[in-house]
Amino acid sequence: MTKSKRCWRKRAIRLSWPAASLLLALLLSLSAWAQLYEYRDNSGRRVFVDRLSAVPLEYRDQLVSREAYQASPEERAAAQRLRQISQLEVALRRIDRMLASASSPISFNNNQVVVPVEIGRGNRSRTLKLLLDTGANRTVFHRQALSGLVSEDRLVGGARTASGEEIPLYQAKVDRLQIGPFEISPAQVQLLEFRGSSAHQGLLGMDLLSQVEYRLDLDGKTLQWAPDQIAELQVERQSLLDQIAVLRQQSDVKSQFGLEP
Repeated sequence: MTKSKRCWRKRAIRLSWPAASLLLALLLSLSAWAQLYEYRDNSGRRVFVDRLSAVPLEYRDQLVSREAYQASPEERAAAQRLRQISQLEVALRRIDRMLASASSPISFNNNQVVVPVEIGRGNRSRTLKLLLDTGANRTVFHRQALSGLVSEDRLVGGARTASGEEIPLYQAKVDRLQIGPFEISPAQVQLLEFRGSSAHQGLLGMDLLSQVEYRLDLDGKTLQWAPDQIAELQVERQSLLDQIAVLRQQSDVKSQFGLEP
């Protein structure tokens, strides 16, 4: 079962993914012609690389450097295809990293969805489990859960429980708050003086949820962030794979990256 939620975006949360088309354009800008090395591998295939470190040690005694003379048009074309393949594969890896951060694992018990949220201060960070609550106006953390990550907090009011008890409410500042691919930096967080035991460490409320798009996949136990942008990235990824396949078909140059479509 999949539930979708589409919300207005605000400026407080940013999605730190560059546009895939801009990324690709930057990566495909070819640098000036550099030194070219040629060797033959165990199968007899001619391999061209543009840096010595890309040549396996066992083949370096047969290296031919192409810097001293004008390379043929065929060799230039082969080297350019090699460069294009490597740059496309860099873009492919970047997109794969984006896709890997596009979903969060959730736990689902008794009709409650618990989502991981990361809080950071300096070089320290902590992942907390927050109960997704669309009925809560604001996100709050159990004060004890952020012990050691906030140096100062101040009392800003109180929250009333279902039994009528008043619980103190504090506010503090952290360097960053990360939810899936979304980040708030710096972030003001509210802390609740929680008593007792709980399977979660706070509430993920509408002050954050209303700023992002997400889809709940209860069967797969994941929360998928920014589904429209993910679809665009998947299309771009397939386009990169198609371009790599075409370049490999046009040349017998062996890829140094080993990625197959």
